[in-house]
Amino acid sequence: LVGIPGSGKSTISSRFRDKGWVIVSQDELGDRRKCETASHDALQNGYNVVIDRTNIDEHQRSHWLRIARECRVPATGVAALYLHVDVKTCKDRVMSRRGHPSLKPERSSLGIIDRFVGDLQRPSEREGFGRVVVFNEGDSLWCQALVQLTG
Repeated sequence: LVGIPGSGKSTISSRFRDKGWVIVSQDELGDRRKCETASHDALQNGYNVVIDRTNIDEHQRSHWLRIARECRVPATGVAALYLHVDVKTCKDRVMSRRGHPSLKPERSSLGIIDRFVGDLQRPSEREGFGRVVVFNEGDSLWCQALVQLTG
């Protein structure tokens, strides 16, 4: 997944979890290295994996592509789902959520979101993804993206 805080990454991850995918969440695991280990282990054991993390630039995404290659996942089996959601919507979501492990509903979180927006690089197939699916805010169903990735 690729998206700024509040774009809906954890929400869509839950849809994948419902379909039997393993969700590797940095919010839950705490740091990238733990996520790398968890994703490697899951892929080695034949599971489909979603990386629930902002993954805002090519460098961040390169870690997951490397792990997929190490686990012999063909490029056609690796997709980036880019959650393209209005910044105001993301800020409103962050300010209304409760109990989130990383970004609290505080004014300082709004500045953090602005920094993510400034650093965000749209994913591209040239990075090594078999496909890039863009989910635009206002698309009728999150499931559309799921169908495109799993169909």
